[in-house]
Amino acid sequence: MKNLFFLLLLTAISFNVSAQSSAENMLKRVLHGRVNEIFLRWDDSWSVDQYIDESATISYFEESSYSANTLIAHGSFTVKRTIVFTSRVNVKFTCKVRVNADGSARIINVCYQDGSADQTDCVDPSKWGLDEL
Repeated sequence: MKNLFFLLLLTAISFNVSAQSSAENMLKRVLHGRVNEIFLRWDDSWSVDQYIDESATISYFEESSYSANTLIAHGSFTVKRTIVFTSRVNVKFTCKVRVNADGSARIINVCYQDGSADQTDCVDPSKWGLDEL
């Protein structure tokens, strides 16, 4: 799995636009499962929200301006929020992925930005052993 991620990253950088979009879609699929697991685990500590399983989607990637070997995935997920009544709220998130020289990759940080609650929170998924891709 580690080498697959590195290969996808190299493909996205090396080939033309159509190959890039194909590699990006594959990377989204690889990352989706792990991000879903992270939100399922993280959800246990939320007092008002309940993560809706499989709702996380990755919209696009960008290169980090701070580190050449880090990609930032941008996406959103849905929570069921119960305060006075139950509603569904779409929440934006970012996921930082570091690619190491040996081809291994790790999720180093996942943050959500909940505009409706004016809240930003981050977690290091290694605390649950969910950082390796």
